[in-house]
Amino acid sequence: MKGIPPSVQMQQALTQTLQAGFAGHPLRQFVARAAELMLQVGLEAQVEAFFGRGHYARGSRLQPGWRNGYDTHTLTTEAGPLGLRPPKVRGTVRPFRAVLPAALAQGTPELRALVTRAYVRGLSVRDIAGLYAEVFGGAYSKSAASRATATLQAEFDTWRTRDLSDLKIVYLFLDGQFHAVRSGTAEKEGILAAYALLEDGRAGRCAIVS
Repeated sequence: MKGIPPSVQMQQALTQTLQAGFAGHPLRQFVARAAELMLQVGLEAQVEAFFGRGHYARGSRLQPGWRNGYDTHTLTTEAGPLGLRPPKVRGTVRPFRAVLPAALAQGTPELRALVTRAYVRGLSVRDIAGLYAEVFGGAYSKSAASRATATLQAEFDTWRTRDLSDLKIVYLFLDGQFHAVRSGTAEKEGILAAYALLEDGRAGRCAIVS
């Protein structure tokens, strides 16, 4: 299907699949394929706006240069991997690069939240990448998982170093526990938690130290 834009190919494939039936869970597959199509249309619209004319359209252009095929890009999402084809150009004066919305550049917030929760429950970065491959059939890099879990550490550091000087503490309780470091291992780490009872009757966790 050389010469046919990827968005048209995706639309044709989606129509055929709707008639024949999806392999796997139909709703999840439909959402993934429809999302691919909408994002691909958006990427191709960027190059059309750059040149000022549609695919294989004749007439004057806003910019000198030519289309130069398509690149490949996989976007990891909670619906599975989305295969996209960002358009490329050549012979242009101004640089051009088709980009996804900034909110999707590093995956969806829902997927990052899922990765973070899996990490909290004891899965390693390697385990998370392997689990994504088993469930969705695509790759989720360990570096992407590390970036998602780094957000959790930053949030914990902010909470741990917050100012407690305004708390009017009546009683302070210390509780030491040992928790498994990683799922499926015997390794444990000691955790010391501080709980406070305040003058107004409220209770809350003040600190956690490992």
